[in-house]
Amino acid sequence: MELTFKSKRWAPSMEFIQKIPLAMRLTLVLLFSLLLNLQATEVFSQPATVSLDLNKVTVEQVLNAIERQSGLYFVYNSKLINVDRVVSIHSKKKPVEAILKELFNEGKVTYEIGEKHIVLSPSTSQLQSVLQEKKITGVVKDATGEPIIGANVTLKGV
Repeated sequence: MELTFKSKRWAPSMEFIQKIPLAMRLTLVLLFSLLLNLQATEVFSQPATVSLDLNKVTVEQVLNAIERQSGLYFVYNSKLINVDRVVSIHSKKKPVEAILKELFNEGKVTYEIGEKHIVLSPSTSQLQSVLQEKKITGVVKDATGEPIIGANVTLKGV
């Protein structure tokens, strides 16, 4: 099939394109289509800034306000993290990490910032106080009062 053009100015450029091998033409078409599909997307790991002016509110309310403004989500266990503590936070366009440092400056809570979430967990010292280990010593004896060799003791429910 041969192409004919009414306009003479397009004819030389089409002859040049027809001289390019088919594999190279397909590669160029794919390359341009890929370049057209590139687009900028929002990256959540970039430091989000929030403005807060909260007086005498719970930590949970502060976390909810940060979630609304930043698009980040908090993950925590309310039995291990005291979210009922009353605090006051005043900040203007501060990074979320700076607000968390101010909010949890006691050192009882650590946080890890992910792409779209922040995980709150008790610090290791706080966790150790929750999980205090007690050393139990003794001798396991049978019905006659003789020690049982190789007996093991386990904690029920653990």
